[in-house]
Order: sequence, then C-alpha cells, then structure tokens
Amino acid sequence: MTPHRPYRRLRLKLRPSGGDMAPMSDQAVIGLTFSYLFGLGATLVLVTLALPHPADRELLGLVIPAALAYGVAGTAFVARERIPLWLYRAFPVCGTLLAAAVVYSAGAALIGVYSLLFFWVVVSAFYFFSRGWAAVNLVVVGAAYAGVLALRPHVMQPAVAWVTTMWTLAAAGVLLLLLREHVERLVERVTGSARQAAEHGEALQAIADATREIARSVEPSTIRPAVCIGARRATNAAACALYEPTADGRGLSRTADDGAEASPDLLLFTGAPTAAGAAFSSGEQVFIGDLREHALTRERAPGVPWGSALWQPVMRGDTRIGVLCLMWNQTAAVAPRRALALVGLLAEEAAAGIERARLLATLEETARTDPLTGLPNRRAWDEALAREMARARRDERPLSVAILDLDRFKGYNDANGHLAGDRLLKELAGVWSAQVRTIDTLARFGGEEFTLAFPACTLDDSMELVQRLRSLTPGGVTCSAGLALWNGSEEAEALLERADGALYRAKQAGRDRALAG
Repeated sequence: MTPHRPYRRLRLKLRPSGGDMAPMSDQAVIGLTFSYLFGLGATLVLVTLALPHPADRELLGLVIPAALAYGVAGTAFVARERIPLWLYRAFPVCGTLLAAAVVYSAGAALIGVYSLLFFWVVVSAFYFFSRGWAAVNLVVVGAAYAGVLALRPHVMQPAVAWVTTMWTLAAAGVLLLLLREHVERLVERVTGSARQAAEHGEALQAIADATREIARSVEPSTIRPAVCIGARRATNAAACALYEPTADGRGLSRTADDGAEASPDLLLFTGAPTAAGAAFSSGEQVFIGDLREHALTRERAPGVPWGSALWQPVMRGDTRIGVLCLMWNQTAAVAPRRALALVGLLAEEAAAGIERARLLATLEETARTDPLTGLPNRRAWDEALAREMARARRDERPLSVAILDLDRFKGYNDANGHLAGDRLLKELAGVWSAQVRTIDTLARFGGEEFTLAFPACTLDDSMELVQRLRSLTPGGVTCSAGLALWNGSEEAEALLERADGALYRAKQAGRDRALAG
C-alpha cells in the first residue's frame, strides 16, 4: 500500500474573471472545506432554533457556538492561503468543542440528533489528515461526547447512545479512509501510466530525431554527436560516449560524447581489461550496476562520477564498428529494459550511418586523389591553393607556387612503354613527397605535370627546394619548372599563369632548368 501522506494532495480549480482555469494550493482547499463545514453547521443550528425544542434547551448555548463557528468559517475563508497546513490540525478539535457545546445545550431529548454534527468533524479529519491524527480526533470526539452525556441529566441510555454514535463515526471514518486510499492508488496508477507513456514518447522522439539526423548526415563528425545526444535523451542517462577502434588497432578511442568529458580518451586492448573492450570483443551488451566497485572500470577510470553504465556494441552485420557507452548517476542492480532496447535500436542506426559516412568519405577522398600516384589531383589542388591563399592573406606571409614538367616524357613512353612510364610517375611521386615539407602541397596536375604550393616560403627558398626535387628525378629523365610568388591580390588562375609562363620559358631555353615568373 502506498504510504499515507500527512495531508490530502487535492487540487481544486476555480474559474477567475479572465476565464482561464487556475490551480489552487492545498491550504486553499482545506481552508475552503472547513469554511463551508463551519458555516453550514452554524446555519443548521440557527435554522433549528425555529423548530420545537424541549424545555431544557439552553438558547445561548446554541447561539454562541453558532456565532463562533461563523467566525471560524470567515477566518478560514479569508486567510485560507496564509494558514499553514499544520495549523489546520486544530480545526477538527475546534469543531468538536463547538459541536459538544451545541449537543449539550440542545436538551436531553435532542442529544442524539445534534450529535450528527460530530460526523462532519470525523469526515474532515479522516479525509484531510493522516491516520494517526484522524484517530486522535476520533478519540477527542469520543471524550467530548462522553462528557456531554455525563453532564446532561435525564439522557436515556447514555452508554448505548455513546457506543452507537461512536461506532457509526468510526465506521464512517474508516470507510472514507479506505475509499480515499483506493482513489489515490487509482490516480497514482493513471498518473504513473501517463508519465510512463510520456517518457516512452519522449524516448521514441529522441530516437526518431537521432535517426533522422543520422540519415541526412554524410559527415562522421555530424553523425557521431547525434548518436550520443539521441541515446542520452532516450534513456535519461547522465552521459554518453562513443568509442571506435584506433587506426593502429591498439585500442578504442573516444570519438564523440555528450556530457562524458570525464570518460577516458583512449582504452587500450592490452593491460587491465575494460568494459568497453569486453563489449567490443564479444559483440554483446555489458552492464555494470556499480562502477565504483567493478574491476572492469576501476583501473581505467578511477573516481568516475557515475553510478552505473551500459556498453552497447555498434555493429554492422559481423563487423564491429565501435561501442556506445551510457552512464547514469544512480547505481542499479539490473539494466533498465527500455534502455537496452532503445540503445540496441539506435546502435543499428548508428552503425549504418557511420559506415555510410565512412564510405562517402572514402569516395570523396578518392575523388580528390590521383589513382596512379596517390597524390592530390587537380580538384584537390584547386581547393588546397585557395585555402593556402586565404591563409597567406590572413597571416601576411609569402606564398610561392611551382609547376614541374618532365622533359620529353612522350619519348620515354614510346621507347619504354606506357607501363614503364606509369612506374616512373609513381616512383617520382614517392621520391618528391619525401622531400617536401609537411605544410607543402604536391599534386599531379595532369599527365607528366605536377604542381607545388610553398606556404610561408620566399621565392629563393622555393627555388632551392625545386632544384633539389629536379636533381632527384628518377629514370634518367630531366625536369623543367616554373615558379611564381603570389603578390597578395591576384587570383589563383593568374598566379598559375605566371608559373606556367616561367615553365614555358624554361622549356624554350633548352629544358632541364627552373625559372621564376
């Protein structure tokens, strides 16, 4: 049974002048109720004064309690929002005393009739207050009624009257208490079902949002955070992190997270075992109810702020793509069933999205790479040059470009075959790539022609590097080159035209040389 609350959590609504429904507080509800009870009770007493009464009736004993009851009713009505809840405990006691005064003053013949006023007191006590305080009020009523019966002479069978009245009041109070608790359980059950339905709807909405974001994203950098955010929202987790295998295969690296900045960046497969590694290798979910005590997490993440965690493998068929880790603040004996189902569903969508993004990234990289030499192609060169020109303008640093062309490459192909020519180009690409700086861009411009971008490099320094590359040209083939220093304002096409013009002059001057334009 649900533990009983000290006060009935009833919410009434009154319609204000504006027409909207405004909720009222517990104080107002209890205050209005007692205001009505005291006011109606006082009115009932005054109305009965006009009816025939026995000779032993005491008029002031009826009028004064009625007037006091009106005063209590007015106070409860006016100050209903300001009277604290604990003070309302005194209202049934006050009502008992006033009712006892009326019962005593009504006369011996009408004691049983006016004792019905005690019923209102008991009903209010059992409805609003805890079982213990309701029982205390029932005892107070019993004592007050016994005192009235003892003080008022000529009452027929006072013991029978007391037992009958008190038994009726107790039965009515217990019945009301049982009905109230039954209604509370029904309300809580309906509220709980509605809350669960709302939470389930929110979880499904979170999964739908994450799935939609995954479906329309082509960049892994967009998909991965969407997976973490969606999983965290759907399961009400405190944090979420996505781990994927490192390029060297030595462990798992955190590639995205939502609120999991404190989780480890790298989890190695060697050394102490980890829950993420166990989920990745087994392809099965791993749940730890208390992270502070479990050996799989203590070595890798000491002092983690979370209580429990779930590791969900992200797989595409039999291919393991990564592990999704969800952390909650509370410890738990078993994993939440809804979390298991929702995270499994999201992991499938994440696997498809990440694989699609990887494929698109591979295709994009292929579209920017020369298939023969592995160097950036013309498209990638155009993008790189525009990027370097923007950086040079921002940093106010020099930028040089060069175009290198193999001399008499057609004759080489005719004499040695096209396959030998292809091998020469691949070898040349490898040799030159090893000589340029990491910030330089070497690209195959087309055929036997290559381009170079030298950021933060003067024309003289660029010429020195180009001469070294020319001297390393393999296969006994010579190379001509043309260089140009960007003037800081010309377009990329104009810059390349100057370098191409210098190359043309180098060819005209007998080849196997480099000139600046």
